[in-house]
Amino acid sequence: MTTEEQREQRRREFSEGGANPKYNSSHAKCKRCGKTIYAPMPSNVHLKEWGCPTWTILIVAYLDDRGWKVVRTERFGGDFVCPDCLTDADKNIVHPLECATKANEPYKEWVEKMRQKYQYFEP
Repeated sequence: MTTEEQREQRRREFSEGGANPKYNSSHAKCKRCGKTIYAPMPSNVHLKEWGCPTWTILIVAYLDDRGWKVVRTERFGGDFVCPDCLTDADKNIVHPLECATKANEPYKEWVEKMRQKYQYFEP
């Protein structure tokens, strides 16, 4: 294994450690009610393999797939909003990019692998 392959493997392993559900950073939180959804951050090596340039773009696709939305605000980005808190007044929804929609499938498989690894299952 080359030095670059070893470095990439360490990045993958580090991101798996960070996917532990005990860490708050492994969850997205609804800005309105505080509900959380397990959404761990993969390594940049994973993102590259899946064809998605950034985690920020991928999380929009993942949340959208799960019924959550990112509602654009006046400040940078937007707020994560769960399906229970979405209203008809929410018109300024951030839509996933095509590259993120494609990357969402391998990401969901990775999330499932992390759920199994940590025996974490949401209701």
